[in-house]
Amino acid sequence: HSQNDIIIGGNWVKDYGGFDSYQVALELGNPITAITTGRMKPEESQMLEHIPWVMWREWIDILSQFNVGVQLGTAAAGQFQLNTSFHGIPCIGYSNVNTQDILHPLTTVEVGDIDNAKHIARKLKDEKFYNLCSETTMKRYETFYTEEIFVKSVKEIMKTI
Repeated sequence: HSQNDIIIGGNWVKDYGGFDSYQVALELGNPITAITTGRMKPEESQMLEHIPWVMWREWIDILSQFNVGVQLGTAAAGQFQLNTSFHGIPCIGYSNVNTQDILHPLTTVEVGDIDNAKHIARKLKDEKFYNLCSETTMKRYETFYTEEIFVKSVKEIMKTI
């Protein structure tokens, strides 16, 4: 992968939102790769490169090679947004995913707002805006999701139990 490649977090099955993510990723004009997920449609392999199933640590290393993430799927664990933030990779996604909303405020859109997501994708071609998004997500990751913050939060939760 080149450093300018785009990764989408889901396949084209409705629940994963990969087709919406693909439509937005096209605005960037760079190669698009998708993660392999369950129920992948056969025609996807003709349109996109896919990362095969890999162990989590290998996934994190592979993800570091991408420039932008797009995940416009159903809100789930929010791991895609968290993982992109760990690397300082801007991620376009929906506001109903807490890690998207917290970690990627400059690239977050309301659910279903594909037009605004495409607008943000085009803005990410501007180096100044891209760098601002990258710096913002890295700072927010350090503020909310480092191991130290996680352990502190868990200890506070444990006190209430």
